[in-house]
Amino acid sequence: MVRSGGVKAACAVVLLCPLVGCESPAQSNGLRDALNAKAALLERMRAEPSVFVGADPNRMEKIEVVPAEDGEFSWGAFTINTKRMFFSARVETHYDMSFYGGTFSVDADGRWVATLTNYAQAHKDPAKEP
Repeated sequence: MVRSGGVKAACAVVLLCPLVGCESPAQSNGLRDALNAKAALLERMRAEPSVFVGADPNRMEKIEVVPAEDGEFSWGAFTINTKRMFFSARVETHYDMSFYGGTFSVDADGRWVATLTNYAQAHKDPAKEP
């Protein structure tokens, strides 16, 4: 037996979702994971400020996570892939370029943790600058 109240509620959801933009569970999980990844990267930046030179976590915190292609997300200079659990970034200044890469894991409490696994820095030759 189906109660008429349940049918009315289901019809309302079906009719209103296109108007108000209901997210599918996969979309909301992807964005939630990307926000957890952002929080993990911010924590790593605060823990290792000498590695993420020039990155101001308080300023970075205000930058939005934006969906990109193939389940990836963009956050400032960072590309976050929540499906493959990795991140990368390329940061360029007048004097050098820094490349970051790493992985995410989830600890026993369900908190995302960012681990920097690759870091390289290349100095630019100022004489070759246009």
